[in-house]
Amino acid sequence: VNGVRFLGCTFTNQPTEFAHSGNAIYSLSGQFRADQYAPLNGTARATSFSGYNYGIHATNVCRADKFTTIANSTFINNKHGVYLNTHANARVVKNTVTVPDLPTPIGTAAPLYGFYFDESTGYSFAQNTVTGAGNTYPKAGAVFKNSGADFNEAYKNTFNNLTVGTEAVGNNKGADFQPGLQFKCNNYGENDQNAADIAVWKENGNPNPQGIQANQGGWNAQNNDPTTLANNLFSRNQQDVYNELGAYKFNYYYSTSNPRYDPLSAFNINEFPQFVNATYQVVCPDIITSGNGVIGDLNTLQAELTADDGGMSGKRNLYSQLLNGGNTPDLEAQI
Repeated sequence: VNGVRFLGCTFTNQPTEFAHSGNAIYSLSGQFRADQYAPLNGTARATSFSGYNYGIHATNVCRADKFTTIANSTFINNKHGVYLNTHANARVVKNTVTVPDLPTPIGTAAPLYGFYFDESTGYSFAQNTVTGAGNTYPKAGAVFKNSGADFNEAYKNTFNNLTVGTEAVGNNKGADFQPGLQFKCNNYGENDQNAADIAVWKENGNPNPQGIQANQGGWNAQNNDPTTLANNLFSRNQQDVYNELGAYKFNYYYSTSNPRYDPLSAFNINEFPQFVNATYQVVCPDIITSGNGVIGDLNTLQAELTADDGGMSGKRNLYSQLLNGGNTPDLEAQI
C-alpha cells in the first residue's frame, strides 16, 4: 500500500501493562504521509503520537517518485519518536518531539531518541524541535547512521536538554572532500543545555569513509557571504562537538559575531573562525531548503492543501515539490 495519509490523527497508547509498547504507525515498503489537518477556514490540528515504543517505525521506501512525509506532528512520551530505515528522500519537517526520561531498553545500546535515520539518504530534515524530559537517563535528539556519500543536511532544528543533540554514526560522507552529511543552522541548547551537541562516531568493521562531510559550512573570501558558514548555535556546556578518533577530521567554519557560533571544547576538528557579522535569523531563514538553495515557504500552500481534497491536485503537486526539493527557477515559473 502506498500513499496512505494520516492528517490530524491522534494515536494514544494507554495499556494497563507493558507501558510504552508497540508502534503507532508501522510501515514496510509503504510510503505514507503523517501531517496536520489544516482546513482553509479553521484551526490546524496536528497528528499526535503518545505512549508507544515507536511513534513511527518505517522501512524500505526507496523510490524517487514516492517518499515518506512526516510533518507538523507531535510526539510525546514515546521511547522512540521516528525510526526510518532504508529510506530515500523522506521529508521530516516541523515536528515536535519530547523524549521521556526512561532507561535504555534492555538488549539495546542506543538511548531513547527523537529521530533515527538508519541507512537512509536524500532526506529533508528541517525545523524540528526535540526536547528531553528530565536528566536521569541518556537520550538523543536525532541519529544519522550510514547516510553514505550523498549530500544530506540537518537544517535549523532545535535540540534542548539532551545527552547528545545530534549523532552521526559510521559512513556519512564521501571520500575526501566529496559530499556527505552537514549540520547547518541548528539551535542547540537555547532553553536547556545539552551535555553534547554534535557527536560523530566511527563504526567498527565498516570499510567506507567514517565521519561526516569534510567541510561543515564553508567560506569564500571574495564574496564574504555569511550564509555559507555552518551557523549552528551551541549549548556551550560541556563539549559542543566531539568527533571520535578514527572518524574523518572535518573543517568547521563559523562566524565570530556570536559566542554561541563557536564550538566549546571541540575535539578532533579543524576550526576556521571568520570575522564577519552573521545574524542568526538572517543567515538561517525559517524556510525549507534543498541542498544549498532556498525553494520556498510551506505555510500558505499547506493550509490550502487539505481545504478541498477534491479540487486541490494542482496545489498538492506544488506542495510536494516544495517539500521534495526542486529548483527556484522552476518553482517561480509555476507560481
